[in-house]
Amino acid sequence: MDTQKGNLIECPQGHVYNSEKQQCPWCPSNGGGNTDVSLNSGERTIVIGGNSPKQQTSTADVSASHQEENNSLDRTIIKRPSSSNKETDQKNTENTETIQRRMLRGWIVTFDLAEYGIDYKINEGQNTIGKDAKNSITIQDNSVSSTHALILYKGGDFFLRDEMSSNGTFVNGKELEPGKPSKLADGDEIKLGDTLFLFRTAFKSK
Repeated sequence: MDTQKGNLIECPQGHVYNSEKQQCPWCPSNGGGNTDVSLNSGERTIVIGGNSPKQQTSTADVSASHQEENNSLDRTIIKRPSSSNKETDQKNTENTETIQRRMLRGWIVTFDLAEYGIDYKINEGQNTIGKDAKNSITIQDNSVSSTHALILYKGGDFFLRDEMSSNGTFVNGKELEPGKPSKLADGDEIKLGDTLFLFRTAFKSK
């Protein structure tokens, strides 16, 4: 005699099946005999992701399991993390560490863009300045070009170069020739568009 436990029924042969079925689908007398449980059964644990050495699932079976995983209350689904996501996270971490390794070498400070002042870090290597967000330093000034100027720290010296800007780059009131680097010293005033900056180094001048 079949024994019912909740929405599951156990037949005399020990087979467990859903109470919606009229009889045990696996008993030979009922036309069953197939011991493989289909993906539509509620008593099966499905592992998604990775390869199983004991069982291979067809594309159609996997598609069916994805459609039913949110509707089944009796099924346990295990998802393995994707290795590609781990590789992407590792690459992003490495890129962040590379950026952080650029040593701080100085600042440009302005009081024209905020009442209490704003300071922007100048790191070793190239530091592009402009209105475009892709720059190392983004300036919210409509008179500043998309990529307006570049500050380079190399070999203990700072250089400022105008990047063919529309309104020019000035150091201590003197306009720079576009594309020609000019050496910067601690305390120099830099004007980009309508914004005035004070340049400061992060170490004592020799």
